[in-house]
Amino acid sequence: SIKIPGNAINLDGVDDHVDIGALYENISGAFTMEAWVKLEAYTSNGNVVGWPRIFDLGQGTGDDNLLFAFSGVEGKLTLGTYVGNTATTVQAADPAPLNEWFHAAAVNDGAGNAYLYINGVLVASATGQNAAANEVRNSNFIGKSNFAQDSFTDGQIADARIWNVARSADEIAANFDQQLTGNETGLVLNYTFEELDGTTVTDNTSNGNDGTANGG
Repeated sequence: SIKIPGNAINLDGVDDHVDIGALYENISGAFTMEAWVKLEAYTSNGNVVGWPRIFDLGQGTGDDNLLFAFSGVEGKLTLGTYVGNTATTVQAADPAPLNEWFHAAAVNDGAGNAYLYINGVLVASATGQNAAANEVRNSNFIGKSNFAQDSFTDGQIADARIWNVARSADEIAANFDQQLTGNETGLVLNYTFEELDGTTVTDNTSNGNDGTANGG
């Protein structure tokens, strides 16, 4: 049976988010993003645009963003890879479930292919994808978009991971419901939300990518 994580951060859909800050290394070429998610809604607080985020890494609006999100107000899992302000995307066919835990993973292999997984199972793939630009991204969030019109995320997020490598389908299936040691090859960031010291969100890796919890 799938093992759901024990610790999560609760996001109110109004202003709650985690500010990751600048990452210790640039995400470039291939990358993987993962998290456990329990969504309450696809949009919140009267927002009519939606696009709530799991992750949004960038330098502002449409500036080399790497975004793992739910589309519009329809809630389809989406990975967007921007080079400058030009994006390529891969998107699931069906809306993500509401009010239940699921694991979401997105992979860009840096060679034009992208993949989405839910609970370790492939749900979408696409070709013709941008590779992540080798840029310094200082505007990096969980639960918040770099695009001001978008919704904050209403729900819970647990065991958030960013990798600077393309994780294989087998690796995702074998590890999505297992706790990482923090020293896996290519792992840039891992928030288990087990230790919230005030507003500090501790990175489970030795990379020191601690985040800051913001909001009410």
